Amino acid sequence: RTILGRAYDEALDLFGRALGATPNDAETLMWSSPTFAYIGETREAVQRAQRAIALSPQDPFLFRYEHFLCISHYAAGDYEAAAHWGRRSLGGNPHYTSSLRMTAAALAGLGRAQEARPLAATVMRLQPGFRVAPLIAQQAFRDEGQRQRYGQHLAAAGLPP
Repeated sequence: RTILGRAYDEALDLFGRALGATPNDAETLMWSSPTFAYIGETREAVQRAQRAIALSPQDPFLFRYEHFLCISHYAAGDYEAAAHWGRRSLGGNPHYTSSLRMTAAALAGLGRAQEARPLAATVMRLQPGFRVAPLIAQQAFRDEGQRQRYGQHLAAAGLPP
């Protein structure tokens, strides 16, 4: 609901109902984290991702949990923490394009575009037709300024407009 349609309230309602039935469901906590990040409730987003990791530290898809923690920190403007969690995510799956992009953006946000360039190159190898503008047009950040900043960071990292 969030990523494809920006239907934040509907997504939050569904997550609330799911967690009402199973409050310790790591996967629901994990998936709800980026919705909170995208609507600007970054403290809640970070807490949900951290709790999901604590509940399922050996999950074979832990790279997704770490990626969503990366998104949460990025949305909060903590690019250092975002880069850290992005790199951890990439350690678990070096071809996870969403994590490659978010980590590259965090590094560019830190002024470390040179460090982000290999990640951008990997995105282009995996998605040769990738362009920033179409991604930003459908990006789930509710705040237009946040979407544009993300696009600027991606471009600074070396991804084509």
